[in-house]
Amino acid sequence: MCYIYAYQTQWDPVTRKSKRSARKYVGRLAADSVVNITAKFRTEFPQYAQGTFYFGLDKTLVDEAAYRRDCPDAPGPKPAAAEMDTALWDTRSLGFTCALEQLAAQSQVLEHLHEIFKEDASIWRSTN
Repeated sequence: MCYIYAYQTQWDPVTRKSKRSARKYVGRLAADSVVNITAKFRTEFPQYAQGTFYFGLDKTLVDEAAYRRDCPDAPGPKPAAAEMDTALWDTRSLGFTCALEQLAAQSQVLEHLHEIFKEDASIWRSTN
């Protein structure tokens, strides 16, 4: 469980450093990145009074749309597998692998790999 705090800093011209001038307890961070904002914080900052807020990438409170845009692999409901177009994955992978093997053979990289790795390079020999 993580606790979220908001900080305000102020520049100190004597030490030439910024110093924390105020600290407010925001709430707790749940496992699904939702921030459970306290009632006190909601009353002090009315912009967070309504809705669900997430802990964003820039360490600020963001709405769900911004959170899903910035963190597509975040916890929570995922799009159905049927919505993803996976038809070309194998074809693209095979095409890319084939192109790399041909390029490696033409540039004699496979020859050098065989010289360096000897028996372990037998899998590369099958493409020559």
